[in-house]
Amino acid sequence: MERLFTKLCMLIVVALALQMHGNKGCLEKERIALLAIKPFIINATFSYDERNRTVESWVVDRVSNCCNWYQVECNTTTGRVMNLSLSGLLYDSTAILNFSLFQPLEQLQILDLSQNYFEGWVDNRAHHLKQLKILNLSYNRFNSSILPYLTSITSLTTLILSGNNFQDFNPTQGGGLGNLRNLEYLDMSFLVLDS
Repeated sequence: MERLFTKLCMLIVVALALQMHGNKGCLEKERIALLAIKPFIINATFSYDERNRTVESWVVDRVSNCCNWYQVECNTTTGRVMNLSLSGLLYDSTAILNFSLFQPLEQLQILDLSQNYFEGWVDNRAHHLKQLKILNLSYNRFNSSILPYLTSITSLTTLILSGNNFQDFNPTQGGGLGNLRNLEYLDMSFLVLDS
């Protein structure tokens, strides 16, 4: 009995030590994914300005913890990227978003890509983001052709599409968004619906 008690105490001490210290950094594959997003942002911005400062803290070295990078939030225990805010980085660009850049961020729950003037996206791998709850695509230049891609993100509870260019959108058909069975909040305000 004393031996069992000793083992139980040791287990509790180890668990508490791990909890106190938490994870010391982000996962390597997620750090690499964020570093792949950085040149996309810099190249899509016409000139170096305030917006590029968002990714200045995203440094290419083996010791940098991406959980400490600006606009990146991680789970303190697992070190997985949970929240990524890339709002307002591009101004008046004609960038096409490559959604596959976010694929390695498997535990991502919040993604804010608002106010970037994206005109479309390629290589839709949105279905790999199985934990994504909140997606903000407001005030870009997306058209209604992105709606079928969004239906593959069935974990979404909040989808913000306001301020985009949905000229061919038929609100009575819902754009196929009925597949988003967990959706609790949909913002489609200020859409451009006709030319």
